[in-house]
Amino acid sequence: NPTVFAGNKLFYEDRGMLMENLLRVIQEIYTSPFNLMLVTGFVLAEWLVAAQYVNRRVHLALDVLGFTAGMLFIPIIYSFLREVKEYAASMNWAAILEGMQTLPAWAKLALCALCIDFTGYWAHRAMHHFPCLWATHRWHHSIEQLYWFSGFRASFFQILILGIPQIVFPFLVFRMTLLEAAIAMGIINFLQFWKHANIRVPWGPLEGLFVTPHYHSIHHKRGQDQHHNFGFMFTIWDRLFSTRLPSRQLARPFAMGLTPPQKTTVWRMILGV
Repeated sequence: NPTVFAGNKLFYEDRGMLMENLLRVIQEIYTSPFNLMLVTGFVLAEWLVAAQYVNRRVHLALDVLGFTAGMLFIPIIYSFLREVKEYAASMNWAAILEGMQTLPAWAKLALCALCIDFTGYWAHRAMHHFPCLWATHRWHHSIEQLYWFSGFRASFFQILILGIPQIVFPFLVFRMTLLEAAIAMGIINFLQFWKHANIRVPWGPLEGLFVTPHYHSIHHKRGQDQHHNFGFMFTIWDRLFSTRLPSRQLARPFAMGLTPPQKTTVWRMILGV
């Protein structure tokens, strides 16, 4: 079998083993030199051009707890998603999907990003609209100070819900190779750091298309403003469906986090129930 390079290890490009191999890639992404450089870059950027003062030590324990829980959740969730993939793969969609599966790698990555972001937008919006789904997202909105590491607070069920399109589109719709899927996961990891970073930079027209830290910070503002700016990668969905709140309309700094009182516990929020 041909091999591809990912995370300093060789993996066989065996489509039957893509899920298992991708899980290993994800685990390696977080321990690779690339991720270390990424973390170092964001730490330096926040030190040099911080948007506002952040006392990381106050919330570090919760942020570490959120990251650790997420790393423990991923293998469990991917086991479930593997079963979903196997069931969906048994359906005869070949004729419908053949054209998309033969696209060049760059086109598959671009279209896959749009599809994941579009479905992620609606899943994210639903989490804010329905009380039962808000329980899955509340842990993420417990963040009171945004910086690169804080964005990893995600409940078990939030990771599961948002993980479905991240499996369906790369593996079932576009039939990505392991290398293409690893690149996609690397981009998702970067965006997780990026949009939660505490960085003050004049973004200019960039914010007209892409989600920036400045743009996403409004989503974490305490109160009704947090029901805006749902996009993960692109701002176009917020523009199309009237959920965009321009950052220039708000005075900074502003309070972030959940509006008290919250009748729940940290452990329930981590699980998303």
